[in-house]
Amino acid sequence: TFIGSAGYIIESPNKKIMIDGIFSDRVKGFDAIYPPAEIVDDWSAGHEEFSGIDVFIFSHVHAGHLQPVQAIDCFKNNPDAVMITTQQSYDEMQLKASDFESVKDRIFVPEIKSYEHFDTTLKEIPFRMTMKPHWGDTWLMVFNFNLEGMEMAFYIGEYDLIHGDHLVKTQNIDVGIIDVDYYMSNQDLMKDFDIQCVTLTHLSYINTKLTSWNNMIETLSNDDSFDWPEFILQLESMEKQVFIKKNGKVTVSNETNMILN
Repeated sequence: TFIGSAGYIIESPNKKIMIDGIFSDRVKGFDAIYPPAEIVDDWSAGHEEFSGIDVFIFSHVHAGHLQPVQAIDCFKNNPDAVMITTQQSYDEMQLKASDFESVKDRIFVPEIKSYEHFDTTLKEIPFRMTMKPHWGDTWLMVFNFNLEGMEMAFYIGEYDLIHGDHLVKTQNIDVGIIDVDYYMSNQDLMKDFDIQCVTLTHLSYINTKLTSWNNMIETLSNDDSFDWPEFILQLESMEKQVFIKKNGKVTVSNETNMILN
């Protein structure tokens, strides 16, 4: 489920993860997609889609990825959940959220040096995380995880974090959540990746941008020299896509929950 900006809820039959799913309305100033008021009310209260979450992930402290007060409100209303985030995001929530002390023992800040990776398992979900400086004196975390057999990746920010040292997995990925600018600007380098399906983040409603993205997808889809992934543009808050994996092949459907075989 696409929430807006770079925010997602990802569900399998038995697990539920939210990534960068509670963020500031300041993103509207950057033409990013922001959910309607009733969805914002739901995320603060932990209602509807924002309940039963196992793992919260906030990749960095920028307003388009974290609204600290509402994030802690939602986290508090998911009492069995754990959170993975950066030290800067932790500090921001501690500073601004009055209920932070009641939930801080469930928040995990991995100790990762720049350009190093860290492997851990939370709620029976294995993760690989790595971190580097991001713009605005910010630390950014990107990661892989395996959700009940579906190998997934979340890559945003500067491309050199991914390319070169390969601190996160780039091969045999079923579904990638990836910054649209990676494919707009680094198509030759993205050929190093083996990903079956990609949902593109940091999208907006602006027609000129949509046209350029659609043109890019059409161009790559017609490129017989390389087996590009299937690209997905989600342009409405709470829009759903379903990924079905059978015999190692991932397809996209709108009919059922994620099915893994």
